[in-house]
Amino acid sequence: MVPKCQTGWQLGLLNSEGIPIDQSPVSAKHLGQMVQMIDDDRISGKIAKTVFSEMVASGQPPEEIVKNKGLAQVSDPRLPTIKMEKPKFSAILLAR
Repeated sequence: MVPKCQTGWQLGLLNSEGIPIDQSPVSAKHLGQMVQMIDDDRISGKIAKTVFSEMVASGQPPEEIVKNKGLAQVSDPRLPTIKMEKPKFSAILLAR
């Protein structure tokens, strides 16, 4: 199960497009890959919304969308790193 904070905006997008959840063009595999990318800090939650929208429109996997559109997060080693603990959503998915 995807945590509620990850599903709200996804369901909202599908609903705004008139797509029932059971007819989502985004596969569970691609959704899981996108969540893993968030957990790995390769994309932010904000970028994930853009990626998900593109997944709905194109059916492409998230890795391909991020690569083609240059959406990966970039860190600057000159800046101090502030790391906050956050739940790993992929671990929650894998545990179920």
